[in-house]
Order: sequence, then structure tokens, then C-alpha cells
Amino acid sequence: MLASATTSSSVIVFGKKACSIVDYSSSVLIGHTEKAFILSPGLGDLKEEYRFLGPKLAKAYPDHRVISIDLRGMGNSDIGFPSYTPEDTGNDIIAVVKELQLQEVIFVGCSMSAASILIPAAESCLNHATSYKTKGLIFLSPFAWDHAMPFGIPTLLNMLLNSWTGAKFWVDYYQSLYTLKPSPVTDLTDYCQQLKQNIQLPGHIEAIRGHMFGSKASCTQRIGEIAKDIPLLTIYGSKDPDFPVLTKEIDDWKSYFPQQTNEQILVIEGVGHYPHVEAVEEVFQAIVRQFVV
Repeated sequence: MLASATTSSSVIVFGKKACSIVDYSSSVLIGHTEKAFILSPGLGDLKEEYRFLGPKLAKAYPDHRVISIDLRGMGNSDIGFPSYTPEDTGNDIIAVVKELQLQEVIFVGCSMSAASILIPAAESCLNHATSYKTKGLIFLSPFAWDHAMPFGIPTLLNMLLNSWTGAKFWVDYYQSLYTLKPSPVTDLTDYCQQLKQNIQLPGHIEAIRGHMFGSKASCTQRIGEIAKDIPLLTIYGSKDPDFPVLTKEIDDWKSYFPQQTNEQILVIEGVGHYPHVEAVEEVFQAIVRQFVV
């Protein structure tokens, strides 16, 4: 049985279109605190990606709301947005923060969403008139800039991510990103079935294609606007198939953030692309060490 949240609702983020959210914090906090963790899932995943980490954060930070969002066109969010890009996700996160009247936020982004959380962070640092302050950034297996794909791969992916075979193809690939054997994720089979059923809904595979091919450049260029003293935590799995040469990836990461004075980088041995699912306790303890609030 999948872990459940305290409350679920939707927030209008663009025109009349909404993104679905879940709140892992105590219901008594809603409307009574301006502090929060905002959790954004990776490409082709659901807000329930944080089903293990969310409750732990809510317990450890009782004065913070812990809110996970569904990306445009995924989970219970609306479909039919005019575009699906990492920058769009970043702007959707800002819309959620403003709608919930949050004032101090730690943003968490996995995979593609690591690029997206740069948008709300940069906005709060550049424009001091914003209604919120960024109190930290947590990057999980981050794709914060555009990585070149081998020739022909984009065309192949477009062919495979179709309305007939796309859900099965994506979920098969998704499962390959979990590398610990035997898997400690006891609900992974059930979760993948839930994910597959969601992707089969009208408009969802199209959203995945949009998210996948949307450029991160407009997010990457905001890195220099992030205040150098904002705490950062970046976590990788040592066996992540998406980063076959992890040492180079980490070196590149450091080169993009040369100005940061309070950053921790953690590599968890044997883990794949979702360290917060496969090794939730190690990720949680790293967060507690870096963010004493």
C-alpha cells in the first residue's frame, strides 16, 4: 500500500489550469505556518515519488509544511498546457508558493526538476520584493543543464513514447533506474503499476515528451543569480544509469556552482536515480545535517 498524505488539493498555476499537490504535514499547520519544503518530482513521475521522504520531513520539521506537486500533465494535474518545460515547472512552483502564502521555502527537485527549482530560487534572490525567501535547495540526481543526446536518440524516443506503447516503454525504463538488489522499495511493483495507469490517461504521454525535450537553458542561466550563502545539498546514487561517468558529472556540477559557500555533495553507494526512494534514511539524515532550521 502506498504511503498517503494528510491532504490533497489543486492550485491554479496557469490560466485556469491547475497542478495537483499533496501535503505530508499535519493538518493543523495548514494556514498557520509560512515555512515549507516544496518537493518536485522527476520526469515522468508522480508527486508520490516522495511518499517515503515526505512524512519523514514532516515529522522532523513540525513547523514546516511538506508539499509535493504533480508536474503539468502528470498525476492529477491538468493536461493541455501550451508547453511543458523545466522553466514552466519552475513558474508553477512559484504559483504554488504564492497561492499557499509561503514565506520561507526549501525547494527540492529530482532529475529534471533540479533545473526547475533554480527558477523560484533565482527569482527570490534577484527580486527582493518577492513574497517568499529561498532557505535552501536540495538536488536529487540533478539534470540542471542540457545534456547532449546521441544522434538519432531523440527521434527514437519520440517514436517509442506514443499513446500505444509509451506507458510500457517508460515504466520499463523507469524501473531500470532502481539499482539496489534486492530492492528495498517494497511497493515498487504497485507503484509502477500506478504510474503506468496514470501515463495511459489522455494527454499524459504527450506531457512526458514535452518535459523530456524542453530545454533547461533558461533555468541554467539563472544559477549565477542564486545567493552564494544559500545552503545547497546535492545527492547522487553511485550506480545511476543516467550518469555513467559520475565523477565527470560531479565535476561539471561543481563548475556550474563555483560561487556557493555552503554546499554539500553526497554520493550514496549502490543506489540508482532515486536515492530518496532507495535510500530514504540516508537522504533524510543528510537533509537534517545540512538544514538545521
